[in-house]
Amino acid sequence: MDHAGPGPGRGPHPRPRGRDPPPLRPARRAHRLPCPGHRRVPLRHPVRPGARGAQLALPPGPAVRGPGPVGPPARGHGRRRELVRQPRHPGRRHRARAGRPAGRPQRPGPRRHPVRPARQPARDVHPEDRQVLGRPARRGDQQQGRRRGARPVILTSAYRRRWRPSRYWLAGVLSLAIFVFLVIGSVASVAIGPVPLRATLFGLPTVGCIVAATVFFLRGLRDQPTVRGRDLTRAGVLLLVGAFLWLSVLDAFTFTQAAGPGVAAACAAACLPTTALGLLVLRRLDRNEKEPWRLVLVATAWGAIVSTSLAFWGETLWDTVFTANLLPGPAAITSTAYSAGILEEVAKGVAVLLLYLVMRDEFDDVVDGIVYGAAVGFGFNFMESIGWMTHLYATYSSEGTGVASAIGMWYWRQVIGLFFGHAAYTALIGAGIGVARQLPRARQRLLVIACGFLAAIAAHFAWDAWEALALTGVRDPLTLALLAHARYLFMVGPFVAVLLVMLAMGLQLEGVALRRALREEAESGSGAVQPAEVDVLMSPQRRFHARMSAFASSGLPGYLQVSRLQTAQLHLAMERWHRERQEMADPLAAENVLREQVLALRGAAA
Repeated sequence: MDHAGPGPGRGPHPRPRGRDPPPLRPARRAHRLPCPGHRRVPLRHPVRPGARGAQLALPPGPAVRGPGPVGPPARGHGRRRELVRQPRHPGRRHRARAGRPAGRPQRPGPRRHPVRPARQPARDVHPEDRQVLGRPARRGDQQQGRRRGARPVILTSAYRRRWRPSRYWLAGVLSLAIFVFLVIGSVASVAIGPVPLRATLFGLPTVGCIVAATVFFLRGLRDQPTVRGRDLTRAGVLLLVGAFLWLSVLDAFTFTQAAGPGVAAACAAACLPTTALGLLVLRRLDRNEKEPWRLVLVATAWGAIVSTSLAFWGETLWDTVFTANLLPGPAAITSTAYSAGILEEVAKGVAVLLLYLVMRDEFDDVVDGIVYGAAVGFGFNFMESIGWMTHLYATYSSEGTGVASAIGMWYWRQVIGLFFGHAAYTALIGAGIGVARQLPRARQRLLVIACGFLAAIAAHFAWDAWEALALTGVRDPLTLALLAHARYLFMVGPFVAVLLVMLAMGLQLEGVALRRALREEAESGSGAVQPAEVDVLMSPQRRFHARMSAFASSGLPGYLQVSRLQTAQLHLAMERWHRERQEMADPLAAENVLREQVLALRGAAA
């Protein structure tokens, strides 16, 4: 068609619309046909040289059928056919676009419509006669290896390799970097001499045993029941060996050797109840879906042993290279504040980052990040409190005030600073990692994680720098006490307020999402969640009441059965939420396995 076209505002291809479009008509009289009924338009194949690229490439032949406007085709025998008949193209790549020639000329003559295959039910996916390999189901699924039976259709992409996804390799590289840093720090401490040789020789194997025990323990949680005991046994043996070596040295050997092991044990006994109370309160903050105790305790142990070792050796090298060349005073105090803020927070943040990479199925959102980060901070604060208490006891015992000095340090570290100290700093890192857990792009995740680290370093530096700004030269005990309390309130208080706001928002969003996922599961009719159980699962008090009712009727086994059932139901709802947000890389079979576990637990509880 040279110049003819539909009316203004119409597309180039006539198709049924809400109202009949105007009839096609030639633009000039020369194109009219010498026959009665001057409303037909000649459509011919553009073969003239210099033809415009926007012309339609149509096959020659009669493409006009009778007079009348362009309208919906009339179906049925004996009725008129469509006014303009055009061949159907399999895709847009063969159509002519504005300013471009047609991709491929159409063959002359009529084209038959392709025969569409009949819709078939969903079946198993077997590319290249092999079954699609994916990771096992999340949240405690114990079925691993290649399955011989049929599997459901995978709606989300499975991993292209049968090995771990890329984040496991990243976790391995990060662990290797930590080990290399420990080796360098150990060798440097021997060469420089500030750390006793005994601490260096025993400290490095201790950290290695603890890291290996952590790896075997986490792997044992995901293994099949037949091999789970083997990995857990290895983890237990390595943990005992590492604990024995660590107890032979103690993490703060330079402090405890002066006070003696008895004083160190007494200080540890004084710090243990407050740390346990902090962990209990922290875990109860996650009112929707509490984190498993095993991971909370692993995070605490990592912060107490590995993070303190990293920070101790790193700060020793920092003091030797930088602080030793400064005069005593504000400059040296500021250098110490920088070293503590950077090295300690990086050492603690690595633990949260490794937990996020290895156990991502238990790392759901910002709430979980705050819980795991604070748990690492509690462990770090526990060991640092023991070190400072024994150090002050050894320093002031000759003056008769050693016990009072140790008790004062216990008050500042284990009472005031329990939630306004290392727990708050590392919780900022965990909050950043928790936000990154739900971001779609890697650049956004890296930016948010970096912001979490910077916030933790800033909070720690602000607390340490207060000593150089406000406490220098103050001798009055009452003034020192007031300034010390103001130090926690004004330096750490704003960061704690930010954490509380993020925790409240995270709990609200998580609660709304879990309630919606539970309702959808109840409406699906699978039997995993009943409609009457939705309100019970969303209330911690009603969940506890249901467990106590089971305890009253069936004793401890009934209590444990109901507790496992509620935990599995919440895990299933969380899995549905992550899949709805397209945050899951696992196949859909993982969700089906969780649903089967819930049904099995329901049958056992009944």
